[in-house]
Amino acid sequence: MGRALWTLRQQSPKFLVDSSPIAATTDLLAALYQSDEGRQLRTALDDFLTACGHRGNHWGLHYPTWIEDPAPVVATLRGAATDPQIALAAQAAKRKQALTRRARAATELSAKSARASKNCWYRRTSPCG
Repeated sequence: MGRALWTLRQQSPKFLVDSSPIAATTDLLAALYQSDEGRQLRTALDDFLTACGHRGNHWGLHYPTWIEDPAPVVATLRGAATDPQIALAAQAAKRKQALTRRARAATELSAKSARASKNCWYRRTSPCG
């Protein structure tokens, strides 16, 4: 159950941060169907609830299970969406991508510069130029 919830948390932060003004869980669950990312999250959430929805936050039969009331699961996902560690991990991944793009661009520019410099030298030393 812990790994399944962790996997679900990894899929959800961007959408849940964007939908933070939606207060009620039922409104949020309905809003999930309005975008592709939301539908993917809703499908993953439904799969999680099918597998682990028999659990709950309290002991006893008079308390609702997660499949009956997914509010605790959604609250956990929302907490993950604002969790600084997850935000830092996402920021680090974006930074790594940007540095990779920058290094690739610098390599391409260096190669172009070397070709241009070689061509320039050739033209200066050529008897025809």
